[in-house]
Amino acid sequence: MGILLAASGILLNVLSVSSEVTILDYLSRLAVILFLLLATWSGLRQVVFSEEMNSNRIYGAICIYLLLGVTWSLLYNLLHTADAGAFSGAITSSSRESDVQWLYYSFVTLTTLGFGDILPVGPVARTLANAEAVFGVFYMAILVAMLVSAYAADRQRNN
Repeated sequence: MGILLAASGILLNVLSVSSEVTILDYLSRLAVILFLLLATWSGLRQVVFSEEMNSNRIYGAICIYLLLGVTWSLLYNLLHTADAGAFSGAITSSSRESDVQWLYYSFVTLTTLGFGDILPVGPVARTLANAEAVFGVFYMAILVAMLVSAYAADRQRNN
């Protein structure tokens, strides 16, 4: 399933660039978002259901956090492409700079830092930003609790 999503995302991206058809651009981004969500879900299962406490579990948890930030940034980019008025503030029009700015905005929101240089003003943008901030806080709280619990159980098993 993952390979199919990745291949379709690449193919749709090539087609959208060569033909400049807007719907192909949206479908390409959606395929990439679905692929990242699938990868995140797969990694999350490994981190949550792993039996032993080791460094791979911690690295996996960090990777999931980073994948979530990238996925949210693609959602913001997609929303901004569909509705240019969804955000206000320091938004650039260059596509390469746009990718970087949405990645920046996503991690500022995920960590609940919130500098305020880019503002969600549309209802969908606000909903996405709120969901990401809440998810970021809960992920960190649950992750730390889960890893501490797994570490304590592993130590108890080994003693």
